[in-house]
Amino acid sequence: MTGDTSLPDLLEANRACVACTLRPGCAAPVPGDWVGQPQARPGGLLLLGDAPGPEEDRQGRPFAGPAGEGLRTLLAGAGLDRAPLFLTTLVKCRPPAHRPPSAAEVQACTERWLRPQIAALRPGMVLTLGNAATRHLLGTGPADTGITRLRGRWQCAAPAYGGAPLLPLLHPATAARDEARSPGGAWDLLARDLAEAAGVWRGEREARPAAAPAPPPLF
Repeated sequence: MTGDTSLPDLLEANRACVACTLRPGCAAPVPGDWVGQPQARPGGLLLLGDAPGPEEDRQGRPFAGPAGEGLRTLLAGAGLDRAPLFLTTLVKCRPPAHRPPSAAEVQACTERWLRPQIAALRPGMVLTLGNAATRHLLGTGPADTGITRLRGRWQCAAPAYGGAPLLPLLHPATAARDEARSPGGAWDLLARDLAEAAGVWRGEREARPAAAPAPPPLF
């Protein structure tokens, strides 16, 4: 794909992709979808997860399972369902047996599809769900700070992904667990962080990137 390929053309081409080993095991790629009105001009919002699950694979749309539907409810509660918000994932095909995508699968899919998607979208704000999406968009690795410390702290996406303000969020599959729905639990934290993102999007507050956490001591 060229750097000036439009998002609709990318989505259409992505649906026919057979470029990696994940494709034979899934029904079809899940390129992404809009919440609210699609936006042709730059500056919208991007919400990024890790991979489609069984329900997303069946329906062909991201965040279609129970946790995803809960996320959509929280987005509506924060008023982000009225924003030009594009939902997608690092890899577009469902990995088998609920396993996370491998590093090679992520590299193949992001280079072929996610980077051109972000180049076409040029989002003004990025929301990442969980460790894999957050680390990839920040350009960090497994040994770096995890999502429980990064969530709710504004960052900047890596230059390769445009450098937009980025807010890491807990993954809805984790936040939706029964024990995480207690008052002050992970579900409440996810709702609070989405409200923070909505406030920045509406211009009610500024996104202030946090200083990088101090590295752990070597000895």
